[in-house]
Order: sequence, then C-alpha cells, then structure tokens
Amino acid sequence: MKKKFLFLILMLVMFVMPVMADELTTNCVGSNDMNCGVVTYDDEMYVGADDSVAYSKKANGTILLAGNMVTYDGSNDGIAMLAGNNVKSKGYSDYALLAGNSIDLTAAVIEKDLFIAGNIINVDATIYRDAIIVGSNIKISGHVERNLTIYGSNVTLENVNVTGNVKVMADTVVIKDNVTINGKLTYGVSNISISGDATIGLKEQVEVNTYKFTFLDTLKGRAISYASLLFVFVILALLIPSSLKNAGDEELGLTQIVTYIGYALVFLILVPIAALILMMLTIGFPVAIMMLAIYFAAIYLSYAYMGYYVGKKIWLSKNKDENVLLEGLIGITILYLISLIPTVGPIITFIAYLCGLGIIIFKFKK
Repeated sequence: MKKKFLFLILMLVMFVMPVMADELTTNCVGSNDMNCGVVTYDDEMYVGADDSVAYSKKANGTILLAGNMVTYDGSNDGIAMLAGNNVKSKGYSDYALLAGNSIDLTAAVIEKDLFIAGNIINVDATIYRDAIIVGSNIKISGHVERNLTIYGSNVTLENVNVTGNVKVMADTVVIKDNVTINGKLTYGVSNISISGDATIGLKEQVEVNTYKFTFLDTLKGRAISYASLLFVFVILALLIPSSLKNAGDEELGLTQIVTYIGYALVFLILVPIAALILMMLTIGFPVAIMMLAIYFAAIYLSYAYMGYYVGKKIWLSKNKDENVLLEGLIGITILYLISLIPTVGPIITFIAYLCGLGIIIFKFKK
C-alpha cells in the first residue's frame, strides 16, 4: 500500500511540476569560462519515504521527504516538504513546510516563506519573507526579513532579528538578549519576560479570553458527537449496506492492529501531500478537493467502522443472525463510554480511529 501511495505521488508530481532545464545560465559578461554561470542539478525533483530518509543533493524542483527520521541538508529551487517524527534540516529552499514531533531547523536558508507545525521546535535559520510556527516548546534564533507569527505553549526568542512584526500567542514567552524586533510585538500572554537588552519597536498586549471546560461540557460535547455519529451510521447502514459488508470479518489480533495502524498513518500523511501537489496544477484542483473530501470523510467514519467491528464481535458471540443497526449501536456506544475515561480514554480513542481507518482501507483495497 505504501508503495502504491508513493507511486501515486510520483505520477502526480510528473504532471504538476513543469519540466525545467538542468542548467541555468547567469550573466557572465567578459568571462572566458565556458562553464561560467552554469548550475548543474542532481534531480529535477525528489520524493523519498522510508523509516530513515535523507537528501543532501541539489534539486531543480520540489523535495518531499517522509519517515521516522528525516534529514535534509541539500538545496532545491521549490518547496521543501518534510514530515516525520524527527525532522532535521540545514538546507536551502524557496519555501519550506515542516511537520513532526521534534523539528530542528539549524543553519537553514529559506528564500521565501516558512511554515512549521510540531511539538518540540528549534529554529536557527534565515527566512527572507514570513514565518508561521505552531508547536508546544518553541525556540527561535536567526533572522526573519518580514513577519514572524508563533502559536505555542512555551516560546523563547534569543539572538533573533525580525525586520517586521512579531505576533506570539502562548502560555509563556521569554525574550532574551540580542533580540531585535523593528516592528510591533503583539502578545496574548500575561506570563512574559523581556530582557532589558532586547530592542523592540512597539509592544501591544491583546486580551485572550480563556474558558476552562468542565466535565459536564465534555459530556455534552461527547453526547452531541455520539448522536451525530450514530445518525450517520444509520444512514450508511440503510442506504449503502454494502459499505459495511465484511468490515468486521477479520480477527483483530496484535499483528492486525499494527498493520491497520501502519496503513492508517501512511494514508494520513501521504494523501494531503498528494492533494497539495495536485492543487499546484489548475486542472488538478477539483481532483484535489474531492480527494480531501474523501480523506476527511474516511477519518470521520473510521470511528463508526471500529465501533461496528466491536459491536459485531459482541453481537455474534451471543446471536447467530446479524443485525447491523444493533451491532453498530453497541460498538459505538462502548467506544464513546470508554472515551470518557480520563487519561486512558483519549489514548484508546486515538487507537480506535487509526484501526477504523485501517479497516476502511483494507475493505476498499479488497
């Protein structure tokens, strides 16, 4: 399945990315060197997906790397899209899109815009336009030519120069020495520490309304979500009963759970990337929208499929004849009751979503 997704992305990129020359000639007036100004590329573009994947060459197009360990220290004239558990980049690119658990962007150069989403983020780079960073623990150094926007829990700015404005929405903000913000610093946090050696043009604190959700609020939200999912499941079972056929026939052992989760993770990562690539092509935009619609529908229905699977196993252990509606009601109800358990509930819910998504993929694969 993973190879099929990779093949799909490769085919999409072949249509999306324009064929560019392997060599670019710059102005070399007065030079006798025949190779003056000629830039040689190793690849037109590059796509890599594995447990550990790296790229250190020069590409004349988009770079797409996905895996557990992702390392990029090359250069590309296009978008660098890096996604994984541990992502490290010190390369050059026009645009950069990074997503992962731990992201380290050190000594990198982004010619235009940067977007990062992750948990632990360390940035020490040069960005020549705008940067948007979303994460939990964020540390920023380097240079941002235009504006910097940060959403996180703990944010630290140190040895950074921002020509434009900085907007920070976080629980804790620490601005250390050698920080220069030529524009306006906007922050929505009461717990902020600003060094006396920092140079900041203007400061503005905005009020952020916070609301603490009670268990009753959670229960109400769960009840609405539960009723909505049951309604969708009933419609699915009555109008398209074939969509549930054979959905719960496999034994859900440890090996099968791991397989389902693996397929689900590949699906979650690669489908949005394929849709993004399609959007770059005008005629591919409608296909990308339909692909994303199916993507989100599959994620939403994955919980219903997992609930149906659980309910079917319970029902058939006591009855010989199947009853799709009751099986779905039993399974979905059990999963929602488990989801209300503190700490354990969210973990089981997450696993249920992944397993349900794996069930959907396996079903339609057949």
